[in-house]
Amino acid sequence: MITIDGLTKFYGDHKVLNNLSVTIGNQEIVGVIGSSGGGKSTLLRCLGGLEKIDQGRFTIQGKLGMVFQHFNLFPHMTVLENLTYAPIHVLKLSKEEAVARAEKLLDQVGLLPKAQAYPKALSGGQKQRVAIVRALAMESDIILFDEPTSALDPEMTQEVLKVIRDFAKTGITMLIATHEMRFLKDVSSRVLLLDQGTLIEDRPTQAFFANPETQKGQQFLQTFNGADQ
Repeated sequence: MITIDGLTKFYGDHKVLNNLSVTIGNQEIVGVIGSSGGGKSTLLRCLGGLEKIDQGRFTIQGKLGMVFQHFNLFPHMTVLENLTYAPIHVLKLSKEEAVARAEKLLDQVGLLPKAQAYPKALSGGQKQRVAIVRALAMESDIILFDEPTSALDPEMTQEVLKVIRDFAKTGITMLIATHEMRFLKDVSSRVLLLDQGTLIEDRPTQAFFANPETQKGQQFLQTFNGADQ
């Protein structure tokens, strides 16, 4: 569970997050949407401990993992080494147990044959699948996805979305910042719409897509409906 109370973040004089309060329950799949610059990535980075908040507070119950836009794999390590380093050194698993877990997850995403490859030998979609597996290898209860497909072409995007969709069925709590509206409509139960750092809609997914409550929500949805045509 994630509980956020009055979270506020400034970059200089610019207020990026404005008194944001929301609770994410266990096993919820929640989409975080909004125009570029609206605060989606900043929110996730604050929750992930990568940005310091200026006001408010938040609590996270459970182990947290994060998947970034640009993969953040260690280039000097093989895929398997990327996946086992933290479980061995942070979770204190034996090498054998960490390898077994990593290989099982790689098999689930169709990348077991790439276990000894280095990141430079992988496509963008493969790198992002490895990044997702890395978060899962740490036994994460909650995974934050920060625009996980923004650096990928359409074919690779579908590869990654399929992996997220499959793991969403396993009971992991997910907070997904994305512009992939069709995907969110299919996989999430709830959406948070941010506008200039303010939470303006917090709705069940189907209710939001059927009839946004705010004018900003209607305009946002019209933009993406137009892009799909």
